Amino acid sequence: MIRFPDRSQPDRSATLHNRLASIMFHAERYTFRGMTRLAEDAGVTLSALCKVAKGDRQPTYLLVTRIVGALEGQLGLRIDPRDVFTEDETYPTTHPCA
Repeated sequence: MIRFPDRSQPDRSATLHNRLASIMFHAERYTFRGMTRLAEDAGVTLSALCKVAKGDRQPTYLLVTRIVGALEGQLGLRIDPRDVFTEDETYPTTHPCA
């Protein structure tokens, strides 16, 4: 008998970790309705952004660049995407505000 993997639950082993909330904390625009505003600024759906933030969905390259671009625009500085998303919970900088 062939058993197929259960696709009803997300694959947690391949999930990227992120520091979206920590980085958003430093942008005044995102202190109220933060996810909604970030989704608008990035030009992505709120659903897609929330799924990525919770780790329920792997972001595409396009989604990552849009999210990081929106954060850069609000913070006024360059952000390495590896400081936002990682596979192994290690980031190039110790603190997101660095």
